[in-house]
Amino acid sequence: MKKTILTLLTFLPLLLFSQKKQKEVTKVILPLKNESIYIEKVIDSLSADKRKVYNASLKWMATVFVDSKEVIQNKNENDGEIIGSGNFRLVLPGFTTTNDLISFMIEITAKDNKSRMRIYQFSRKAIGYNYPSMPLDPDYQAYLKENQFPKANKKYYEAFKTQVDLLLSNYESFLKENVKPDDF
Repeated sequence: MKKTILTLLTFLPLLLFSQKKQKEVTKVILPLKNESIYIEKVIDSLSADKRKVYNASLKWMATVFVDSKEVIQNKNENDGEIIGSGNFRLVLPGFTTTNDLISFMIEITAKDNKSRMRIYQFSRKAIGYNYPSMPLDPDYQAYLKENQFPKANKKYYEAFKTQVDLLLSNYESFLKENVKPDDF
């Protein structure tokens, strides 16, 4: 009996710790259009005409991006459209620090009482390396298709989503604040 108990006590820890850990299966889901990351946000209930929403959007572009003349590629006040390109840095500290510059196209359409922002054509370039800029969509598609993925990929897309959400919420709050009637 003592041998049986001693044998169990010897092998029980091996049995308990030899089980495989369950891999985390939740992924960061980003909106897609034609298998490309495509983010769209509509802001309504602004109580302002198209011209005021358009001008506030131009002001936002000038405030958020360092050189709005370089960012804005096309603008049409009659249609209420602004098309430009922007970027943000994505830094993830760790064993190998990720320091990428994420570039994208941005399209804002202003209408009476509302605005729509679209962000698409994401690409990334590793800062500090002489690598060319690469589209982000193929990497994201590979991330989605992997059954077991490294946690670093999840952290990368979580940080990416956070940056994009910050950009969208910044635009929304700026717009709501700057289309109010001015009592000057």
